[in-house]
Amino acid sequence: MESLSEESLSEASPFAAPPFVPDLDIVLEEEKPEDIYEKDWVRLNVKACGMIRSCLCREQKYPFMKEMSTNKLWKALENKYMKRSTNINSHIDTFNKLIADFLNLDQTFKDEHKAMLLIGSLPDELDHLSITLLHGKEKLSFKEVCSALSNHEIRKKDQKENRDE
Repeated sequence: MESLSEESLSEASPFAAPPFVPDLDIVLEEEKPEDIYEKDWVRLNVKACGMIRSCLCREQKYPFMKEMSTNKLWKALENKYMKRSTNINSHIDTFNKLIADFLNLDQTFKDEHKAMLLIGSLPDELDHLSITLLHGKEKLSFKEVCSALSNHEIRKKDQKENRDE
């Protein structure tokens, strides 16, 4: 594996979008692969943690500033922000806020890409709904996905109320 140089780590502007770095996802693993030098593993972790933090707002970033393990940082963020029992409407609201943050950074998303990102962000308990939304579709719209998710939430609440009576 090619060694990362100090120059390549410091060349990027703090205001530039983070560059794509191939194989950076390997640092999400708990243990270092045997074919990577310790020094390179540490540098990859620092770079990956920096890239993750660059996508967070200030309030989200500061509690995790000292974490230098990408795996631990990712798990901490999942535990804090990926609540398993969130309602759909608050999930969509949070998703829209994230999209708005990206739009403020001059990032653009096609409607279909937003729909796919939203489906991919759903908790595991909604896998069946994700599959249903994707089945047999050539094109998918963000509005269509939001409507289907809201309808699912309403049906779920109605079923719960009817059981409780």
